[in-house]
Formats: sequence, structure tokens, C-alpha cells
Amino acid sequence: MKTEELTTIEHLSNFLEGTKAVAFTISSDKDKRYRWLQRERKRQTISPIAFF
Repeated sequence: MKTEELTTIEHLSNFLEGTKAVAFTISSDKDKRYRWLQRERKRQTISPIAFF
């Protein structure tokens, strides 16, 4: 499954409930990480306040 298919918080929650442990990799490029986060926040239409 690609993250583009997870379009709501409910989709994301359902996906996470059905998964086993997963190893993630994080880019060492700080700018790349922030661009990804910004893109995901826009895609998920989550209010910035939700991250605090």
C-alpha cells in the first residue's frame, strides 16, 4: 500500500490496526523530511494544531 491511498485519519488508523511491526527509514536530509511532512499534512488535510 502506498501512503497516497491513506486519505483520511480513519484510513490511517485502520491501516495501522491491521499491520505488524514495520521498519521505517528516515532521510538524513532535513529539507527532504520537512517537504515530505508538509506534503503529507496537505494531503491529509490535518490542521497544524493536530501535531501539538
